[in-house]
Amino acid sequence: MEIKVRNIDLVAVKKIDEMAKEKGISQQEFLEYRLKSCLSFRKQMTRKYDLEKLINKNIQWKKINNVEI
Repeated sequence: MEIKVRNIDLVAVKKIDEMAKEKGISQQEFLEYRLKSCLSFRKQMTRKYDLEKLINKNIQWKKINNVEI
């Protein structure tokens, strides 16, 4: 699939090019990697949030039912 991004600030484009060059990859490969990393991070944060909610529910249940923590 092809995605086009228009009207990107020249400074941002230069920075992307520099970062890609540092890694020894193309601009395309760099942007693909960063996009996938962003999506992966979001998924991890969602899982973390869900786990924290579950832990808090368990703590509340234990308090309500006088179960020692």
